Amino acid sequence: MKQKKKTIILAIVLVLYTCPSYSNAEHKKQKLTKHFQELIQKNQIDKVLTNCDELLKLDPQNKEMYFTILAALFNSKHDIDQKISFAAIDYCKKTLELDPRDYRGYFFWAIALTHLDKKRQAVKTYVKALRLNRNSSASWYNAALLLRHMQMPEEALSFYQEALKLDPNKEGYHFGIAQTYLVLGDFVNGWNHMDLGRMSFLQNSKKRITRPEEIKGKTVLIPKSWGLGDMIQFVRYAKLIKAHGGNVLMHVHHAAAKIISTCKYVDKVTVERPKEDEYDGQIALWSLPGLFGSTQDSIPGKTPYLHADPTLSYYWSTRLAHDKNFKIGICWAGSGAFKEIKDIPLKKFAPLAHIPGVTLYSLQKGRGCEQLKEVDFDIVDLSNEIDNEHGPFMDTAAIMKNVDLIITVDTSLAHLAGALNVPVWTYIIFAPDWRWMLERTDTPWYQTMKLFRGQKPYDWEYVIHTMKTELERMLN
Repeated sequence: MKQKKKTIILAIVLVLYTCPSYSNAEHKKQKLTKHFQELIQKNQIDKVLTNCDELLKLDPQNKEMYFTILAALFNSKHDIDQKISFAAIDYCKKTLELDPRDYRGYFFWAIALTHLDKKRQAVKTYVKALRLNRNSSASWYNAALLLRHMQMPEEALSFYQEALKLDPNKEGYHFGIAQTYLVLGDFVNGWNHMDLGRMSFLQNSKKRITRPEEIKGKTVLIPKSWGLGDMIQFVRYAKLIKAHGGNVLMHVHHAAAKIISTCKYVDKVTVERPKEDEYDGQIALWSLPGLFGSTQDSIPGKTPYLHADPTLSYYWSTRLAHDKNFKIGICWAGSGAFKEIKDIPLKKFAPLAHIPGVTLYSLQKGRGCEQLKEVDFDIVDLSNEIDNEHGPFMDTAAIMKNVDLIITVDTSLAHLAGALNVPVWTYIIFAPDWRWMLERTDTPWYQTMKLFRGQKPYDWEYVIHTMKTELERMLN
């Protein structure tokens, strides 16, 4: 009986595949699907949408076809523009017409709204998806991420927790909740989840140190990770490694090598990955605060812990001696994550440039320097002179020691100024990075830093106006 049933099934399949109309339609579908994937890789968006429509005409009632297209669009490595986002929303509406109970229609709709920068609507749409399927950990996580960027960390926390219940080993979820705890000032939970958010890296780390008592008598490697600003911020923990009887070997990005070498707590700096016989144990950069139980009141390394080269400092002191004005070094554009929202267009600095008795000096390098040609106020352009012959950050550090104030966006120069113990005003975006926490105008990381926070996204005018008022008060 079983053999007879198998024979019938095989016969049906054979008939279907030998039927010309079926074979032609299936062949065309496969060909269009392959072509669609090629267009995605080439980022030919207009052709992608046309190809989508052709695919859907072959089987307009097949909701899985819509979801295949949506997944391919949003998993693409290329930017998703408005045109493709609106098209995606139309596809989502169609899937919900075909099956109002399939949560994926709302899930992809929320992703499209996120690309259109409609965060609040996107969160509401994720909630609709969750009403249909509370087991969608990605919906909980994506909504949490949006809430954090909307500066609603308490609400984000509850969504992250639900995501982690469903997928407790997902590193990205731990990393997200770590940043949320830290921005709320909960360092204990924050550092714990920070490690869990990088567990695969830590598990593959040889000779990993997990307790301060293991440090004594060892050469401890701090391996390269994160960005330049993070390295400058966390090198302070070399002091605690030294206090526990260890020697510090720090593996750094090339651009950070010279300035990190000025930290007296670091025994050796290398830009090449050290061989195993060169160290006895290692501690990941982001594990350092948790390892030593850092709280807001016990962050180590009072500034300065980095130093300007004395010869360069003397050179720039003589170079700037003729200027009797209040000298401000400025940096308006970063190069790391979220640079587009962290930047301040240079033209927005005009109110500061027009204050009598003030001179602005550009500390910008690379990205952002093209804006110097677009402004109609005076600014001393040092971009072609600094950090070329003497190495990254070296002239910049010396200049910072010889001007009266640094004003910068949230980038590595903010950390450098703080580590050098020079006065620095830092622009913090509406939904801040975890290290700046919420509301406060100071930071436990740097004694000489003052934070100027935007009240909404891209709130440059408010921040510059606040800085102008504060600067005029100081000068008067």
